Amino acid sequence: MEKIIIILGCLSIMSLSSGCSSESTIDYYDLNVPESTPIIFGEGTVSSELIHDFPPTFNSKMDEMYFSRLYRDHRHVLCKSIKVDGIWQEIEEVSFTGKNEQNPVFSSDGKTLFFAADSEPALHKPSEIYKIDLSSTSDAIMLDDNVNSNSIEYHASSSDNGNLYFSREGEGLFVSTYDGSNYSNAALLEEFSDYTFATNPFIARDESFILFDSRANIGEGSADIYISFKYGDGFGEPINLGTEINTSAWEGMATLSPDYKYLFFAREGVGERDIYWVEFNVQDYR
Repeated sequence: MEKIIIILGCLSIMSLSSGCSSESTIDYYDLNVPESTPIIFGEGTVSSELIHDFPPTFNSKMDEMYFSRLYRDHRHVLCKSIKVDGIWQEIEEVSFTGKNEQNPVFSSDGKTLFFAADSEPALHKPSEIYKIDLSSTSDAIMLDDNVNSNSIEYHASSSDNGNLYFSREGEGLFVSTYDGSNYSNAALLEEFSDYTFATNPFIARDESFILFDSRANIGEGSADIYISFKYGDGFGEPINLGTEINTSAWEGMATLSPDYKYLFFAREGVGERDIYWVEFNVQDYR
């Protein structure tokens, strides 16, 4: 497995400020956590100045975190921090393919990481979905043409039964069911076809709801985050997450902490996108 690691700096989860704490055994639950108003996650360390930072994903044990960054030279990179003996280690750049990579999302058991990597470097954008079993020494695998196509695919999220939800740029949200060995031919989620540029799905473990973002004209800004609940064989009318989360800016790429207590998302400011987080209760939207 090709693996490129560059140490970027230190992440102290005690303060998420510059400088490292070798004595910290505290994870993000012991930070000054957000309530109903979103705040920047790790300002100056995870969310860095003048760089596009995209929301994190945590494994089920809460001792491994991945997120991605987009640099001004069009490099998309994965970043990683792990907790060792209760201490979060330096943030590192990690590559599983040697290409541009983005949008990491853990499977619910925390063993598999889904991400996007580019097949055409000239695109300057990851365009194929990969997965890697982090519990083994196997290489990353590009998913077959039941998932990947000639279009641009990214931001894959899986349910407990392995069904995979992902974006196909300019076409919408898709799902590929999993039989334990193979993915079926991806099907368009037609419920969201009227939502302009619906992208970046995050599916609940039991598939009871889905988060996504859209540039629909009914939103608050240039892109908003929505939630839709599953009823029978399909999803219901999407619900805007509201003005505390969705502003006149661009918001998207929502993910949830493993216990679903916190929502992470990207918000675009002047020249950058930062990671924000906020407390989350799915029942507030039912």
